[in-house]
Amino acid sequence: FSHVHQLCAPQQASCQWASSMFSHDSPSATFVDAVEEMDWISGQVLDALDEAGVADETLVLFTSDNGPWVAEKSCSGSKGPFEGRWLQENVHQSCTACPKDYIPDPIPGRPRRCIFPGTGYEIDGVHCGSDTGLGGCWEANLRMPALARWPNKIRIGVETMSMVSTLDVVPTVLSIVGMKIPPEIDGIDIADVLMNDNVQREERALFFLARWLPEWTPTSAIWTL
Repeated sequence: FSHVHQLCAPQQASCQWASSMFSHDSPSATFVDAVEEMDWISGQVLDALDEAGVADETLVLFTSDNGPWVAEKSCSGSKGPFEGRWLQENVHQSCTACPKDYIPDPIPGRPRRCIFPGTGYEIDGVHCGSDTGLGGCWEANLRMPALARWPNKIRIGVETMSMVSTLDVVPTVLSIVGMKIPPEIDGIDIADVLMNDNVQREERALFFLARWLPEWTPTSAIWTL
């Protein structure tokens, strides 16, 4: 399943969304409310597998599609130790990154002020050099944690630093169920990484094409790569 979350700073007086079980002001919620609900839903899925007696026959993967939208601040998550210091040191201090649909509108005492045009919403953004999360090519956006569970197949407590991607999920599942992996499918079979403690994948190039950006085309992507 996919846990849907708010992708932008307050535009409806809310940071995130959550049910009334986790937020007293549902559907509006805090980031903590949304994370607690996601944790509960995940637990329900695992409990259902146990109750159905199929937990030992089911591969469970838990991960995120991207890092935090840093400009959202408390409405988003943490980028952890991945600070992107080079960007911080090489972007002019006057540059402010605002959440989606907000624009910079600095005033004395609030150089990072951002406003949502046509509304009364405003928020303080961040220095562009700190905006290394969602939408960026820095580790804070691309290096996501992932958990995998398959009793009797994946040993508990094993860690790997192999570079894998969500693109690898489909070919891996096809391999596990004994089906041929079509050559046009992106990603590779990483079943050996999941189920063999001693496998360490060699470095690989992972390239993602943002087709919604007009300056990015398949041709320019080749030259960029």
